[in-house]
Amino acid sequence: MAAKAPLGMSPALLLARIVLFLAFLPVGLAELGEVEFTGEEAVRVERLMNPVPTQPTPVTEVSQQTEADETATSPTQSVNARRLYATALHIESTGLGSPVLFAWIAVLVALIGSGLILIGLLTRVWAFGFTILAVGTFMIGSMSAFCDSTLALFSMPTSVFNAFIAEIGTFALAVIVLLCGPGGLSLDRLLFGGHPSRRAYLPDDEDGTLE
Repeated sequence: MAAKAPLGMSPALLLARIVLFLAFLPVGLAELGEVEFTGEEAVRVERLMNPVPTQPTPVTEVSQQTEADETATSPTQSVNARRLYATALHIESTGLGSPVLFAWIAVLVALIGSGLILIGLLTRVWAFGFTILAVGTFMIGSMSAFCDSTLALFSMPTSVFNAFIAEIGTFALAVIVLLCGPGGLSLDRLLFGGHPSRRAYLPDDEDGTLE
């Protein structure tokens, strides 16, 4: 059974939950906004938005589809789509199936999880989800620049360095909340953390302070 943090850590854990809320909610909202994709990205996004039908294609239409594909790959083409399709493109490039589904799952975890982790409901579940999102964000955003840097952190551009520190910070906070729980100032402690369950980790005087 997972250990619970002493009540004396509740303010710190509440602060960690607030920071996670402020970090992931804007990300989830931004993913729902529309952006313009051009060139090859526009072709890939349009393909993700309109999957090829599973029905067999008649042989007489092959030449027509070839001409249509050549027109579709024109670099001047542009497509307006939700920003989450950019994430779907990165997921697709890794070889994973259903990239749009995974992108939507990430958005829903960011939106729903940020609200529920703020009030401390099912906190460890959402903290685990945020841990995965933080790792994924690092792999998509900063990992390439981190790997290309000769001196790693010291040769990164300022914007990339700031993004990297933010990703490491959110990952660390998510892991702390995952391991320690939501703290006393949460619905989880109110609903599931009654007085008898606290005896395993509170001091004998049950004041919730660390010795």
